[in-house]
Amino acid sequence: MLEQTIERWFDEATMKGVNQGRQEGRQEGLVKAVALLIQMRFGSVPTWAQARLDNASEEQLIGWTGAILTAASLQELFGD
Repeated sequence: MLEQTIERWFDEATMKGVNQGRQEGRQEGLVKAVALLIQMRFGSVPTWAQARLDNASEEQLIGWTGAILTAASLQELFGD
C-alpha cells in the first residue's frame, strides 16, 4: 500500500515536471520565433524589445506573431 502510494506520487511529480518543461520549451520557442520575425521585418531586435519578449505571456507572443504582419513599427507591434 505505502509502496503504491509512493509510486503514484513519483509518477504525478514526474508528469508535472514533464508538463512544466513542455510549457517552458513552448514559451522559449515562441520568443525565438517572434524575435526572428522582428529581425526579418524591422532589423535587429533592440534590448527593450527583447525584454518585452522575455517577459511576455504565451497569449501575447501568439498575438504578436500575427500582428507583426501589419505593424508599421516595433512600437506599434507592442502597443506603445
